[in-house]
Amino acid sequence: GGMMCLGGFRGIFDSDGEWGVVLFMILVGGALAAGGFIGAEAMDDYVNTYNDNRHKQELLDKEEHVYNQFLANPSDENFKAYIKDYRHGKYISEVATKYIETIKPQGPLVLNNFVNEYPILGSDLDIGNIISQQCDSLYGIALISNTRESWEKYQKAVPTDYLRDSQERIEA
Repeated sequence: GGMMCLGGFRGIFDSDGEWGVVLFMILVGGALAAGGFIGAEAMDDYVNTYNDNRHKQELLDKEEHVYNQFLANPSDENFKAYIKDYRHGKYISEVATKYIETIKPQGPLVLNNFVNEYPILGSDLDIGNIISQQCDSLYGIALISNTRESWEKYQKAVPTDYLRDSQERIEA
């Protein structure tokens, strides 16, 4: 009756389905374990490894999807969606760099908020240097007009660390 038994598995061999393969491996593994050929623990390890790898792939696929959404539209919303789950993700430096390029034109206050919220990324991307350069430019613009209005505008545009002597110039 040995051949009869194998005939019952014929559908599994013909099937392209993953379940057929998994079921077959579990049946063979179970038979080998029962026969003492391999330990039940080895079979458990194999099944756990298989499931862990499948889980890791699903997570990578999900990260890839969120990353591609960000690339298609590097908005605040899509940046936050990526960084919420993938602060240490595969694409974090690329995502952060592209995001900085999109917020840079909004000026030093917005960049400063980014640094306060994500200090490590801010440091890695040397955002402090960009803020400093922007504040230098704004200072130069205020200095050209050198009016109360130009200095008040400067004060509203820069983080408090960069106010320099603007208050003295307003009061002068």
